[in-house]
Amino acid sequence: MWQLSCHPLGGNKRIKMLLLIIAISLFTADSSSQCDVREPYIFHSSIGNVVVETRVISRLVENDSCGMKPILVFRSSNRKELHRVEFNSVEKWRSDVRFKVIKLPEFADSVLVAVAVSPGGSDSQYESTVIGILNGKIQDSFHEHLVSHNQGALCIEPLSHSDSTNIILWKELWEDGAHYDPHRYSATVFNWNGLFFKQVKSLETKKKYPVWQDAAKNLGFKSSFDYVGFLIPDFR
Repeated sequence: MWQLSCHPLGGNKRIKMLLLIIAISLFTADSSSQCDVREPYIFHSSIGNVVVETRVISRLVENDSCGMKPILVFRSSNRKELHRVEFNSVEKWRSDVRFKVIKLPEFADSVLVAVAVSPGGSDSQYESTVIGILNGKIQDSFHEHLVSHNQGALCIEPLSHSDSTNIILWKELWEDGAHYDPHRYSATVFNWNGLFFKQVKSLETKKKYPVWQDAAKNLGFKSSFDYVGFLIPDFR
């Protein structure tokens, strides 16, 4: 409970104090929507220095639970917003997003591989994308973000016959058994078409495997590095 000081104040001072108390009270009461801004990351590019802010907007879903929506905001050096990428989050769970800066032959500048997580009770959901600079503008390189779960993976490997890049999304096919039993796996492959990474094929294993690496060997992929596991290892 806010209380006014008992010290004598002039009429104008009392009014200013009351307005200040009301403003603070309203700010405190609006706890259903808050924004957490992480320390910005700066990288050099053909369009100048780009500042990347990681934001997590939290909203009260129920009395005892909080949903969090992760966002990446890209700004110029003079703080002008250039682009933002929003990630979906499963309600009632606290989500987060992390990224890694890498080079891909399809882009003159470095790109960001970003992964957001929505942890669950017995499994977690991961939402991945690649963000790059094309024709002087920052853009999301997928029409729709790639979704996987704890036994899946996101891999990037160059093609041996060209400078192109394979992006492979691995997903376990939960057809029976428990979450972490052996499952069949699917591999969805994306290639760059000049504007976006577009799906070019999808494969499935006939047998069940305990981990995606075994499925990759079976289907003839050289995948070994999982960006999801690298960026967000603590939710598995």
